[in-house]
Amino acid sequence: MMRRLSLTTRLALAFGLVAAIVFGGAGAYLYRALAMQVIERDDAELLRKAARVRNELAEMDPGAAGAWREVASVVSGNDEFALVVHASDGTVLVSANTGKDAPPALMPLAADAPFDTASIHTWTTQQGYSAHGIKALLRTGAASTSAAASTSASAAAAAAASTATPAQTFTLYQTAISRTIMLRAYRAKLLLAGLLGTLSVAALGYLVVRAGMEPLRRIAAGASSVTVRRLALPVDPEQLPPELEELAAALQQMMDRLRDGFERLSQFSADLAHDFRTPISNLLGQSQVALASERSADEYQALLASNIEEYERLARMIENMLFLARAENARVAVKPARLDLARELGALSDYFEGLAEARGVVIAVDGGGAVQADPLLLRRAVSNLVANAIRYTPAGQTVVLAARSSPGGSSIEVRNPGAGIAPEHLAKLFDRFFRGDPARANSGESAGIGLAIVKSIMDLHHGSVEVESEVGGTTVFRLFFPAGIADSAPVRQYA
Repeated sequence: MMRRLSLTTRLALAFGLVAAIVFGGAGAYLYRALAMQVIERDDAELLRKAARVRNELAEMDPGAAGAWREVASVVSGNDEFALVVHASDGTVLVSANTGKDAPPALMPLAADAPFDTASIHTWTTQQGYSAHGIKALLRTGAASTSAAASTSASAAAAAAASTATPAQTFTLYQTAISRTIMLRAYRAKLLLAGLLGTLSVAALGYLVVRAGMEPLRRIAAGASSVTVRRLALPVDPEQLPPELEELAAALQQMMDRLRDGFERLSQFSADLAHDFRTPISNLLGQSQVALASERSADEYQALLASNIEEYERLARMIENMLFLARAENARVAVKPARLDLARELGALSDYFEGLAEARGVVIAVDGGGAVQADPLLLRRAVSNLVANAIRYTPAGQTVVLAARSSPGGSSIEVRNPGAGIAPEHLAKLFDRFFRGDPARANSGESAGIGLAIVKSIMDLHHGSVEVESEVGGTTVFRLFFPAGIADSAPVRQYA
Protein backbone atom coordinates (compact mmCIF):
# COMPACT_ATOMS: atom_id res chain seq x y z
CA MET A 1 0.00 0.00 0.00
CA MET A 2 1.38 3.39 -1.00
CA ARG A 3 2.30 5.58 1.94
CA ARG A 4 0.21 8.71 2.20
CA LEU A 5 2.00 12.03 2.01
CA SER A 6 1.93 14.31 5.01
CA LEU A 7 0.10 17.62 4.86
CA THR A 8 3.43 19.45 5.11
CA THR A 9 4.81 17.54 2.13
CA ARG A 10 1.64 18.13 0.14
CA LEU A 11 1.74 21.86 0.77
CA ALA A 12 5.45 21.98 -0.07
CA LEU A 13 4.78 20.16 -3.35
CA ALA A 14 1.90 22.55 -4.03
CA PHE A 15 4.22 25.51 -3.44
CA GLY A 16 6.77 23.93 -5.77
CA LEU A 17 4.13 23.38 -8.44
CA VAL A 18 2.95 26.97 -8.20
CA ALA A 19 6.55 28.19 -8.32
CA ALA A 20 7.24 26.01 -11.36
CA ILE A 21 4.21 27.47 -13.13
CA VAL A 22 5.19 31.04 -12.24
CA PHE A 23 8.87 30.59 -13.10
CA GLY A 24 7.98 28.69 -16.25
CA GLY A 25 5.60 31.40 -17.38
CA ALA A 26 8.06 34.17 -16.57
CA GLY A 27 10.91 32.30 -18.24
CA ALA A 28 8.84 31.65 -21.35
CA TYR A 29 7.91 35.32 -21.51
CA LEU A 30 11.51 36.49 -21.07
CA TYR A 31 12.81 33.98 -23.61
CA ARG A 32 10.16 34.96 -26.14
CA ALA A 33 10.76 38.67 -25.57
CA LEU A 34 14.51 38.31 -26.03
CA ALA A 35 14.11 36.10 -29.10
CA MET A 36 11.73 38.58 -30.72
CA GLN A 37 14.03 41.47 -29.92
CA VAL A 38 17.06 39.70 -31.42
CA ILE A 39 15.07 38.61 -34.47
CA GLU A 40 13.86 42.17 -35.02
CA ARG A 41 17.43 43.41 -34.74
CA ASP A 42 18.67 40.84 -37.26
CA ASP A 43 15.78 41.57 -39.61
CA ALA A 44 16.57 45.28 -39.47
CA GLU A 45 20.23 44.55 -40.22
CA LEU A 46 19.22 42.29 -43.12
CA LEU A 47 16.94 44.96 -44.58
CA ARG A 48 19.65 47.58 -44.24
CA LYS A 49 22.22 45.40 -45.99
CA ALA A 50 19.72 44.42 -48.72
CA ALA A 51 19.03 48.09 -49.46
CA ARG A 52 22.76 48.74 -49.62
CA VAL A 53 23.31 45.82 -52.01
CA ARG A 54 20.53 47.06 -54.27
CA ASN A 55 22.01 50.55 -54.31
CA GLU A 56 25.54 49.26 -54.93
CA LEU A 57 24.40 47.09 -57.84
CA ALA A 58 22.28 49.86 -59.31
CA GLU A 59 25.07 52.41 -59.19
CA MET A 60 28.12 50.24 -59.90
CA ASP A 61 30.20 50.27 -63.08
CA PRO A 62 30.78 46.60 -63.94
CA GLY A 63 33.87 47.52 -65.89
CA ALA A 64 35.45 49.45 -63.05
CA ALA A 65 38.26 47.82 -61.18
CA GLY A 66 37.08 46.43 -57.80
CA ALA A 67 33.39 47.07 -58.51
CA TRP A 68 32.34 43.55 -57.61
CA ARG A 69 34.66 43.56 -54.63
CA GLU A 70 32.81 46.64 -53.39
CA VAL A 71 29.51 44.76 -53.64
CA ALA A 72 30.94 41.75 -51.79
CA SER A 73 32.23 44.01 -49.03
CA VAL A 74 28.66 44.52 -47.83
CA VAL A 75 28.82 41.14 -46.07
CA SER A 76 32.50 41.17 -45.26
CA GLY A 77 33.45 41.07 -41.63
CA ASN A 78 30.38 39.01 -40.65
CA ASP A 79 30.52 35.34 -41.56
CA GLU A 80 26.82 34.87 -40.82
CA PHE A 81 25.75 37.03 -43.77
CA ALA A 82 26.09 35.66 -47.32
CA LEU A 83 25.49 37.23 -50.74
CA VAL A 84 24.91 35.66 -54.13
CA VAL A 85 24.40 37.71 -57.32
CA HIS A 86 23.17 35.99 -60.49
CA ALA A 87 23.09 37.22 -64.06
CA SER A 88 19.99 36.79 -66.16
CA ASP A 89 21.34 33.53 -67.56
CA GLY A 90 21.98 32.14 -64.09
CA THR A 91 25.68 32.82 -64.02
CA VAL A 92 26.99 33.58 -60.52
CA LEU A 93 28.52 37.02 -60.58
CA VAL A 94 29.25 37.36 -56.86
CA SER A 95 29.36 34.69 -54.16
CA ALA A 96 30.48 35.77 -50.70
CA ASN A 97 30.36 33.72 -47.43
CA THR A 98 27.97 31.17 -48.98
CA GLY A 99 29.69 28.18 -47.41
CA LYS A 100 27.83 24.88 -47.38
CA ASP A 101 24.36 26.16 -46.42
CA ALA A 102 22.99 27.38 -49.74
CA PRO A 103 19.57 28.99 -49.48
CA PRO A 104 16.52 27.18 -50.85
CA ALA A 105 14.69 28.41 -53.94
CA LEU A 106 13.14 31.72 -52.96
CA MET A 107 10.52 33.84 -54.69
CA PRO A 108 12.32 37.02 -55.87
CA LEU A 109 11.01 40.45 -55.02
CA ALA A 110 10.23 42.88 -57.82
CA ALA A 111 13.00 45.31 -58.70
CA ASP A 112 11.04 48.35 -57.60
CA ALA A 113 9.37 46.76 -54.52
CA PRO A 114 10.43 48.18 -51.15
CA PHE A 115 12.17 46.02 -48.58
CA ASP A 116 10.19 45.26 -45.40
CA THR A 117 9.70 42.39 -42.99
CA ALA A 118 7.08 40.84 -45.29
CA SER A 119 9.75 40.32 -47.96
CA ILE A 120 11.97 38.29 -45.62
CA HIS A 121 12.01 34.50 -46.02
CA THR A 122 12.92 32.18 -43.12
CA TRP A 123 14.12 28.58 -43.10
CA THR A 124 16.22 26.13 -41.08
CA THR A 125 19.62 24.99 -42.29
CA GLN A 126 20.87 21.42 -42.36
CA GLN A 127 22.85 22.12 -39.19
CA GLY A 128 19.64 23.16 -37.43
CA TYR A 129 20.27 26.88 -37.38
CA SER A 130 17.65 29.47 -38.20
CA ALA A 131 18.24 31.49 -41.38
CA HIS A 132 16.46 34.37 -43.05
CA GLY A 133 17.06 36.16 -46.30
CA ILE A 134 15.84 38.29 -49.21
CA LYS A 135 15.90 37.58 -52.94
CA ALA A 136 15.23 40.50 -55.28
CA LEU A 137 15.28 41.34 -58.99
CA LEU A 138 17.27 44.36 -60.16
CA ARG A 139 18.52 46.19 -63.25
CA THR A 140 21.98 47.68 -63.47
CA GLY A 141 23.53 50.13 -65.88
CA ALA A 142 25.96 47.49 -67.14
CA ALA A 143 26.71 43.90 -66.28
CA SER A 144 29.42 41.35 -66.68
CA THR A 145 29.36 37.65 -67.24
CA SER A 146 32.39 37.23 -65.03
CA ALA A 147 32.02 34.80 -62.15
CA ALA A 148 32.39 35.79 -58.55
CA ALA A 149 35.65 33.99 -58.41
CA SER A 150 37.03 36.40 -61.02
CA THR A 151 36.12 39.62 -59.27
CA SER A 152 39.81 40.55 -59.39
CA ALA A 153 39.98 40.50 -63.28
CA SER A 154 40.99 43.59 -65.20
CA ALA A 155 38.45 46.24 -66.14
CA ALA A 156 39.27 45.84 -69.85
CA ALA A 157 38.45 42.13 -69.84
CA ALA A 158 35.23 42.80 -67.98
CA ALA A 159 34.22 45.53 -70.44
CA ALA A 160 34.89 43.28 -73.43
CA ALA A 161 32.42 40.72 -72.17
CA SER A 162 29.74 43.19 -71.16
CA THR A 163 26.23 43.38 -72.50
CA ALA A 164 23.70 46.16 -72.35
CA THR A 165 21.83 46.27 -68.98
CA PRO A 166 20.98 42.57 -68.47
CA ALA A 167 18.47 41.63 -65.69
CA GLN A 168 20.06 40.30 -62.47
CA THR A 169 18.98 38.89 -59.07
CA PHE A 170 20.71 38.92 -55.77
CA THR A 171 20.10 36.80 -52.65
CA LEU A 172 21.18 38.13 -49.29
CA TYR A 173 20.70 35.91 -46.26
CA GLN A 174 21.91 35.38 -42.72
CA THR A 175 22.51 32.11 -40.91
CA ALA A 176 21.75 33.05 -37.28
CA ILE A 177 24.40 30.86 -35.67
CA SER A 178 25.32 33.22 -32.85
CA ARG A 179 21.69 34.06 -32.22
CA THR A 180 20.70 30.39 -32.01
CA ILE A 181 23.62 29.60 -29.70
CA MET A 182 22.82 32.60 -27.53
CA LEU A 183 19.11 31.73 -27.27
CA ARG A 184 19.90 28.09 -26.50
CA ALA A 185 22.26 29.15 -23.73
CA TYR A 186 19.73 31.66 -22.43
CA ARG A 187 17.01 29.00 -22.47
CA ALA A 188 19.24 26.57 -20.57
CA LYS A 189 19.96 29.25 -17.96
CA LEU A 190 16.26 29.99 -17.63
CA LEU A 191 15.49 26.30 -17.16
CA LEU A 192 18.25 25.97 -14.58
CA ALA A 193 17.10 29.10 -12.76
CA GLY A 194 13.49 27.92 -12.83
CA LEU A 195 14.48 24.48 -11.53
CA LEU A 196 16.61 25.92 -8.73
CA GLY A 197 13.89 28.44 -7.90
CA THR A 198 11.23 25.74 -7.79
CA LEU A 199 13.34 23.50 -5.55
CA SER A 200 14.18 26.45 -3.30
CA VAL A 201 10.53 27.47 -2.98
CA ALA A 202 9.51 23.87 -2.26
CA ALA A 203 12.24 23.47 0.38
CA LEU A 204 11.54 26.82 2.02
CA GLY A 205 7.80 26.13 1.80
CA TYR A 206 8.36 22.81 3.58
CA LEU A 207 10.26 24.53 6.39
CA VAL A 208 7.71 27.33 6.68
CA VAL A 209 4.75 24.94 6.70
CA ARG A 210 6.48 22.67 9.19
CA ALA A 211 7.01 25.64 11.48
CA GLY A 212 3.41 26.72 10.90
CA MET A 213 2.20 23.23 11.82
CA GLU A 214 3.74 23.49 15.29
CA PRO A 215 0.41 24.58 16.89
CA LEU A 216 -1.28 21.56 15.30
CA ARG A 217 1.38 19.27 16.74
CA ARG A 218 0.78 20.86 20.13
CA ILE A 219 -2.94 20.17 19.79
CA ALA A 220 -2.22 16.58 18.73
CA ALA A 221 0.16 16.08 21.65
CA GLY A 222 -2.43 17.51 24.01
CA ALA A 223 -5.16 15.29 22.57
CA SER A 224 -2.96 12.19 22.93
CA SER A 225 -2.53 12.96 26.62
CA VAL A 226 -6.29 12.89 27.21
CA THR A 227 -7.45 10.00 29.38
CA VAL A 228 -10.70 9.01 31.04
CA ARG A 229 -9.55 10.68 34.23
CA ARG A 230 -8.15 13.71 32.42
CA LEU A 231 -10.70 14.84 29.86
CA ALA A 232 -9.21 18.24 29.13
CA LEU A 233 -7.08 19.64 26.32
CA PRO A 234 -3.88 21.08 27.86
CA VAL A 235 -3.65 23.83 25.24
CA ASP A 236 -4.73 27.42 25.73
CA PRO A 237 -6.78 28.43 22.64
CA GLU A 238 -5.77 32.07 23.13
CA GLN A 239 -2.11 31.14 22.50
CA LEU A 240 -2.92 29.60 19.11
CA PRO A 241 -3.31 31.31 15.73
CA PRO A 242 -6.85 32.56 15.04
CA GLU A 243 -7.36 29.81 12.44
CA LEU A 244 -6.73 27.11 15.06
CA GLU A 245 -8.34 28.84 18.01
CA GLU A 246 -11.79 27.72 16.87
CA LEU A 247 -10.54 24.13 16.43
CA ALA A 248 -9.02 24.05 19.91
CA ALA A 249 -12.18 25.54 21.40
CA ALA A 250 -14.31 22.94 19.61
CA LEU A 251 -12.05 20.14 20.88
CA GLN A 252 -12.28 21.52 24.40
CA GLN A 253 -16.07 21.62 24.12
CA MET A 254 -16.00 18.03 22.90
CA MET A 255 -13.88 17.10 25.92
CA ASP A 256 -16.39 18.80 28.18
CA ARG A 257 -19.23 16.86 26.57
CA LEU A 258 -17.28 13.62 26.89
CA ARG A 259 -16.53 14.35 30.52
CA ASP A 260 -20.18 15.11 31.13
CA GLY A 261 -21.12 11.92 29.29
CA PHE A 262 -18.69 9.83 31.33
CA GLU A 263 -19.95 11.38 34.53
CA ARG A 264 -23.54 10.71 33.53
CA LEU A 265 -22.67 7.16 32.50
CA SER A 266 -20.92 6.59 35.80
CA GLN A 267 -23.87 8.05 37.68
CA PHE A 268 -26.25 6.04 35.52
CA SER A 269 -24.39 2.81 36.32
CA ALA A 270 -24.42 3.63 40.02
CA ASP A 271 -28.13 4.50 39.96
CA LEU A 272 -28.96 1.40 37.94
CA ALA A 273 -27.04 -0.82 40.35
CA HIS A 274 -28.73 0.90 43.29
CA ASP A 275 -32.22 0.53 41.82
CA PHE A 276 -31.64 -3.11 40.95
CA ARG A 277 -30.08 -3.83 44.32
CA THR A 278 -33.15 -2.77 46.29
CA PRO A 279 -35.69 -5.21 44.79
CA ILE A 280 -33.09 -7.98 44.58
CA SER A 281 -32.16 -7.45 48.24
CA ASN A 282 -35.84 -7.55 49.12
CA LEU A 283 -36.31 -10.80 47.22
CA LEU A 284 -33.21 -12.36 48.74
CA GLY A 285 -34.02 -11.24 52.30
CA GLN A 286 -37.66 -12.35 52.16
CA SER A 287 -36.72 -15.71 50.73
CA GLN A 288 -33.96 -16.31 53.31
CA VAL A 289 -36.32 -15.41 56.16
CA ALA A 290 -39.02 -17.68 54.79
CA LEU A 291 -36.62 -20.61 54.48
CA ALA A 292 -35.16 -20.13 57.95
CA SER A 293 -38.07 -22.04 59.52
CA GLU A 294 -41.24 -23.87 58.66
CA ARG A 295 -43.98 -21.61 57.29
CA SER A 296 -47.66 -22.05 56.69
CA ALA A 297 -49.19 -22.08 53.23
CA ASP A 298 -50.60 -18.59 53.77
CA GLU A 299 -47.16 -17.27 54.67
CA TYR A 300 -45.61 -18.84 51.59
CA GLN A 301 -48.42 -17.41 49.49
CA ALA A 302 -47.82 -13.93 50.94
CA LEU A 303 -44.07 -14.33 50.22
CA LEU A 304 -44.77 -15.26 46.61
CA ALA A 305 -47.13 -12.30 46.22
CA SER A 306 -44.46 -9.95 47.61
CA ASN A 307 -41.87 -11.49 45.31
CA ILE A 308 -44.17 -11.01 42.33
CA GLU A 309 -44.44 -7.31 43.17
CA GLU A 310 -40.65 -7.01 43.17
CA TYR A 311 -40.42 -8.99 39.93
CA GLU A 312 -42.97 -6.69 38.33
CA ARG A 313 -40.97 -3.67 39.45
CA LEU A 314 -37.81 -5.15 37.94
CA ALA A 315 -39.67 -6.00 34.74
CA ARG A 316 -41.00 -2.45 34.43
CA MET A 317 -37.55 -1.02 35.03
CA ILE A 318 -35.96 -3.29 32.41
CA GLU A 319 -38.74 -2.56 29.93
CA ASN A 320 -38.32 1.18 30.44
CA MET A 321 -34.56 0.97 30.03
CA LEU A 322 -34.97 -1.08 26.86
CA PHE A 323 -37.48 1.43 25.53
CA LEU A 324 -35.09 4.31 26.20
CA ALA A 325 -32.22 2.53 24.46
CA ARG A 326 -34.35 1.78 21.41
CA ALA A 327 -35.87 5.24 21.31
CA GLU A 328 -32.46 6.94 21.37
CA ASN A 329 -31.40 4.84 18.37
CA ALA A 330 -34.69 5.43 16.47
CA ARG A 331 -35.59 1.75 16.70
CA VAL A 332 -39.11 2.39 17.98
CA ALA A 333 -41.79 2.35 15.32
CA VAL A 334 -43.75 5.60 15.21
CA LYS A 335 -47.12 5.17 13.54
CA PRO A 336 -48.82 8.57 13.58
CA ALA A 337 -52.57 8.81 13.48
CA ARG A 338 -55.03 11.66 13.79
CA LEU A 339 -56.23 11.61 17.39
CA ASP A 340 -58.95 13.55 19.18
CA LEU A 341 -57.25 15.17 22.17
CA ALA A 342 -60.41 15.54 24.26
CA ARG A 343 -61.16 11.84 23.86
CA GLU A 344 -57.58 10.74 24.59
CA LEU A 345 -57.27 12.91 27.69
CA GLY A 346 -60.70 11.81 28.87
CA ALA A 347 -59.68 8.15 28.56
CA LEU A 348 -56.50 8.80 30.56
CA SER A 349 -58.51 10.65 33.20
CA ASP A 350 -60.78 7.64 33.57
CA TYR A 351 -57.76 5.33 33.75
CA PHE A 352 -56.16 7.26 36.63
CA GLU A 353 -59.43 7.95 38.41
CA GLY A 354 -58.90 5.17 40.96
CA LEU A 355 -55.35 6.25 41.83
CA ALA A 356 -56.47 9.88 42.08
CA GLU A 357 -59.35 9.00 44.43
CA ALA A 358 -56.98 6.99 46.62
CA ARG A 359 -54.83 10.08 47.07
CA GLY A 360 -57.74 12.50 47.32
CA VAL A 361 -56.91 14.24 44.04
CA VAL A 362 -59.31 15.32 41.28
CA ILE A 363 -58.47 15.13 37.55
CA ALA A 364 -60.01 17.73 35.20
CA VAL A 365 -59.83 17.84 31.38
CA ASP A 366 -59.83 21.18 29.57
CA GLY A 367 -59.74 22.03 25.86
CA GLY A 368 -59.50 19.74 22.87
CA GLY A 369 -58.48 19.59 19.25
CA ALA A 370 -56.63 17.07 17.13
CA VAL A 371 -53.03 15.85 16.99
CA GLN A 372 -50.92 13.71 14.67
CA ALA A 373 -49.13 11.26 16.97
CA ASP A 374 -48.59 7.61 17.71
CA PRO A 375 -51.51 6.62 19.99
CA LEU A 376 -49.53 4.26 22.23
CA LEU A 377 -46.55 6.58 22.62
CA LEU A 378 -48.75 9.62 23.30
CA ARG A 379 -50.66 7.75 26.01
CA ARG A 380 -47.42 6.56 27.57
CA ALA A 381 -45.92 10.05 27.68
CA VAL A 382 -49.05 11.67 29.13
CA SER A 383 -49.52 8.76 31.56
CA ASN A 384 -46.05 9.31 33.01
CA LEU A 385 -46.80 13.00 33.52
CA VAL A 386 -50.21 12.33 35.06
CA ALA A 387 -48.76 9.70 37.41
CA ASN A 388 -46.10 12.16 38.57
CA ALA A 389 -48.69 14.92 38.98
CA ILE A 390 -50.95 12.71 41.12
CA ARG A 391 -47.95 11.58 43.18
CA TYR A 392 -46.89 15.12 44.09
CA THR A 393 -50.30 16.86 44.30
CA PRO A 394 -51.64 17.47 47.82
CA ALA A 395 -54.98 15.90 48.75
CA GLY A 396 -57.97 17.98 47.84
CA GLN A 397 -56.25 19.64 44.86
CA THR A 398 -56.88 19.24 41.12
CA VAL A 399 -54.67 17.98 38.30
CA VAL A 400 -55.60 19.66 35.01
CA LEU A 401 -55.10 18.06 31.60
CA ALA A 402 -55.33 20.81 28.95
CA ALA A 403 -55.09 20.51 25.16
CA ARG A 404 -54.72 23.15 22.45
CA SER A 405 -54.39 22.95 18.66
CA SER A 406 -52.92 25.47 16.22
CA PRO A 407 -51.80 25.45 12.56
CA GLY A 408 -48.22 24.79 13.68
CA GLY A 409 -49.05 21.82 15.90
CA SER A 410 -50.80 20.70 19.06
CA SER A 411 -49.86 20.96 22.72
CA ILE A 412 -50.84 19.05 25.85
CA GLU A 413 -50.35 20.50 29.32
CA VAL A 414 -50.39 18.67 32.66
CA ARG A 415 -50.77 21.17 35.53
CA ASN A 416 -50.74 20.41 39.21
CA PRO A 417 -50.28 22.41 42.42
CA GLY A 418 -47.75 21.29 44.99
CA ALA A 419 -44.35 21.95 46.47
CA GLY A 420 -42.93 22.75 43.05
CA ILE A 421 -39.51 22.01 41.62
CA ALA A 422 -36.36 23.85 42.64
CA PRO A 423 -34.88 25.95 39.80
CA GLU A 424 -31.53 24.14 40.00
CA HIS A 425 -33.30 20.83 39.28
CA LEU A 426 -35.18 21.91 36.15
CA ALA A 427 -32.21 21.44 33.78
CA LYS A 428 -31.66 17.84 34.94
CA LEU A 429 -35.28 16.87 35.32
CA PHE A 430 -35.34 14.72 32.16
CA ASP A 431 -32.09 12.86 32.93
CA ARG A 432 -32.25 9.18 33.70
CA PHE A 433 -32.58 8.24 37.38
CA PHE A 434 -32.69 11.89 38.41
CA ARG A 435 -34.76 12.54 41.51
CA GLY A 436 -35.06 16.02 42.86
CA ASP A 437 -36.09 14.70 46.28
CA PRO A 438 -33.25 12.68 47.88
CA ALA A 439 -35.71 11.26 50.35
CA ARG A 440 -37.32 9.35 47.47
CA ALA A 441 -34.08 7.78 46.30
CA ASN A 442 -35.18 4.40 47.62
CA SER A 443 -38.83 4.89 46.80
CA GLY A 444 -40.47 2.00 45.05
CA GLU A 445 -42.96 4.30 43.38
CA SER A 446 -40.50 5.67 40.82
CA ALA A 447 -37.31 4.52 39.17
CA GLY A 448 -36.44 8.03 38.04
CA ILE A 449 -36.74 7.37 34.30
CA GLY A 450 -40.37 8.31 33.65
CA LEU A 451 -39.54 11.84 32.49
CA ALA A 452 -36.59 10.55 30.43
CA ILE A 453 -39.07 8.33 28.59
CA VAL A 454 -41.34 11.34 27.99
CA LYS A 455 -38.46 13.25 26.41
CA SER A 456 -37.50 10.28 24.21
CA ILE A 457 -41.09 9.95 22.99
CA MET A 458 -41.23 13.64 22.10
CA ASP A 459 -37.90 13.34 20.27
CA LEU A 460 -39.36 10.50 18.22
CA HIS A 461 -42.20 12.83 17.24
CA HIS A 462 -39.74 15.68 16.49
CA GLY A 463 -41.53 17.61 19.21
CA SER A 464 -40.51 19.05 22.56
CA VAL A 465 -41.27 18.88 26.25
CA GLU A 466 -41.00 21.88 28.57
CA VAL A 467 -41.51 22.39 32.26
CA GLU A 468 -42.38 25.48 34.27
CA SER A 469 -42.56 25.38 38.04
CA GLU A 470 -42.88 27.75 40.95
CA VAL A 471 -41.72 26.63 44.36
CA GLY A 472 -44.87 26.29 46.43
CA GLY A 473 -46.97 26.99 43.35
CA THR A 474 -48.05 25.27 40.14
CA THR A 475 -45.96 22.94 37.99
CA VAL A 476 -46.74 22.74 34.26
CA PHE A 477 -45.41 20.11 31.86
CA ARG A 478 -46.06 21.01 28.22
CA LEU A 479 -45.82 18.57 25.29
CA PHE A 480 -45.71 20.02 21.77
CA PHE A 481 -46.41 17.87 18.70
CA PRO A 482 -45.54 19.69 15.44
CA ALA A 483 -47.84 19.44 12.44
CA GLY A 484 -46.82 17.10 9.63
CA ILE A 485 -45.30 14.45 11.90
CA ALA A 486 -46.81 11.79 9.65
CA ASP A 487 -44.37 12.69 6.88
CA SER A 488 -41.19 12.92 8.94
CA ALA A 489 -41.52 10.28 11.64
CA PRO A 490 -39.17 7.27 11.46
CA VAL A 491 -40.84 3.97 10.62
CA ARG A 492 -38.61 1.35 12.18
CA GLN A 493 -39.77 -1.77 13.96
CA TYR A 494 -38.32 -3.25 17.12
CA ALA A 495 -35.10 -5.12 16.42
